Amino acid sequence: MKNRPHIIKHGLRAFTMVEILVAMLISSILVLGIHAAHRQARLVFYQVQDRLPIFREGRMITELLRNELTGVYLPPEAQPQEGDNESQNTNSFNLLSLPDATSVLEFYTLTPSRRGHLATSRMARISYSYAEGNLTRIEQAYSGEKKLGPQYTDIISSNLAEMSYAAFDAGAREWKPSFSSGRAPPKAIKITLYIKSKKNIPKTEFATTVFIPTQAALMKENK
Repeated sequence: MKNRPHIIKHGLRAFTMVEILVAMLISSILVLGIHAAHRQARLVFYQVQDRLPIFREGRMITELLRNELTGVYLPPEAQPQEGDNESQNTNSFNLLSLPDATSVLEFYTLTPSRRGHLATSRMARISYSYAEGNLTRIEQAYSGEKKLGPQYTDIISSNLAEMSYAAFDAGAREWKPSFSSGRAPPKAIKITLYIKSKKNIPKTEFATTVFIPTQAALMKENK
């Protein structure tokens, strides 16, 4: 008994091999879990970074349409001018949805958002045309019934997978893919667009409904 090691004399002992293996197993599981969580977080981070340009573009398009549609204005009926087409002379607000998935939205606005300026207090006729993934915007400034300056054409986006409109007809109480009127705009416009991505990301949907608050006033003004 006198020859026993000092460590045993005081009731102490070392870890056994089984205990060390169990501790290593638990540590390995924790390390693998932390690595998997870190990898997933990095994956989500890069996916969000890849989607940021898509969200910026979708927000830019919807906000541009919203700002201009909330300032819709119906001018007095104008006499035909050289270079005008029949739809522009007859109706101040036009929404055309064609079978080939193309669409045209035309209206007058007091708040043109790209070329106009608040200090000018001038309205503009805006035309949005969607075809084959491209959204084109045309702006023509007006003063009363007269055109002012040149007509501007901008490509708003060339990265769209789909785009559609629907107008709420207050008289019929239903959404319609086409709407034309020279006396009153629709109650609201529903805008739906899909933006495609160059990477392996599904196309992203953006949808918004724009209510036209000036409708009642415009109807009284044109009576």
